[in-house]
Amino acid sequence: CSALEELIHLNKLGDGQEVTKHLDPFVKLQDLYLFDLPSLKNISGKPLPCLKSIDVRKCAELKKLPISSQITKIQNLTIYGEESWWNELEWEDVATRDALLPCFRALPN
Repeated sequence: CSALEELIHLNKLGDGQEVTKHLDPFVKLQDLYLFDLPSLKNISGKPLPCLKSIDVRKCAELKKLPISSQITKIQNLTIYGEESWWNELEWEDVATRDALLPCFRALPN
């Protein structure tokens, strides 16, 4: 799994957008644990709206999370990860980063 770059890639599931636009894999996923995936760059192109916890360790290339600021208004989300990883994340906007900051729990490196 050390070469895994993407967890959910909808375009590879079917031929064309017509097939994939109605697919929502893992839409009810509540807990996501990602460990020692050094090449992982993307989890999903769509937000995972039911996530309650995400735990990311040793995934330095992962720069975006499949969540949006609206999710934290609906449920209690907790994000676990190394502080160095958290500081390198890319956000859709400042509001999303600010909304998710209280959800973050730093783990020792």
